[in-house]
Amino acid sequence: MQRVDRVRPRCTSRCVRAGGTAARIGAAPDTITGGCVVGARRYVALVSLTGDDGKVRYTYRLRLSAAAQRLLLAEWDRCRWVWNQCVEASNAAYRQSVETGEKVECGPALLDKRLTGWRAEHEWLAAGSSVAAQQTIRDFGRARAKALKDRKDKTLSPRQRRGMPKFKSKHRAAPSLNYTLRGFILHGPQVRLAGGIVVRPVWSRELPGAPSSVRIYRDPLGRWWCSFVVPRPQTESLPTTGRSIGIDWGVADVAITTSDAHDLPHPQHGRRAAARLARYQRMMAATDRPVISIAMSECTRAKGVEQIIAAFTQQTGYGLQVLH
Repeated sequence: MQRVDRVRPRCTSRCVRAGGTAARIGAAPDTITGGCVVGARRYVALVSLTGDDGKVRYTYRLRLSAAAQRLLLAEWDRCRWVWNQCVEASNAAYRQSVETGEKVECGPALLDKRLTGWRAEHEWLAAGSSVAAQQTIRDFGRARAKALKDRKDKTLSPRQRRGMPKFKSKHRAAPSLNYTLRGFILHGPQVRLAGGIVVRPVWSRELPGAPSSVRIYRDPLGRWWCSFVVPRPQTESLPTTGRSIGIDWGVADVAITTSDAHDLPHPQHGRRAAARLARYQRMMAATDRPVISIAMSECTRAKGVEQIIAAFTQQTGYGLQVLH
């Protein structure tokens, strides 16, 4: 059994789905039955499930040098340009199909052929990695196929349907690069990517197997991460003890168990923050602040802007500047 110092759940679906809100804890400590993500130790090595039941993702924090970050951003600019070209090709195919009444294909195979022409036409695009550009086309193809499938599904509401891929802005889109086996190798503590990019993950835990792909991305806080797709590790079942415990996620308490010794009380962070805010507001209210006001009688008797400024200055001692 491995020790988990800190668990940081980070998934898009519910982590506990066994029997409603209650779950029976009998799995290994690094997994949650029916869940998606497991936290890890310091610097976080997240383990999440992929679409394939035999694959999981191990995510590690990246410490980048200035040169590596510059190269990654340059590679992302090329991939973003390829994505936008795919979006334009998809829109053109849709307009042509509407005008002619015939279906126009715009799949990954056709876009791969266009990528060859784009790289031959633009030297700056050919200077980058072809693997990252091809994976960008694969991601675009999956996003477009999912949007077209949702359009045909009448059981989904318009809000539940996946929208068509859109253009990615340079300043708003988060960098994300995907590499397959042809685009990266593990060299000791380093990960060498195609294009001469070398990054160093914070190895908070060992990979259970050889990775089949890696995704390099940056979160909204500016932190870089690498996510490896590896085979699911084989877990060893613990001996049966005949005892069980039930967990229910509550409001007054974080977790209510069938054993009083294992209940998790609510930390009450919001209540303490509200009390601290009220204390600071009382401290501000007790301070002496000059009240900037002008009597209405002075305003009504004033015949011009100069008289209003003079009356304001005489009453408060502050200068007044009039903006035209």
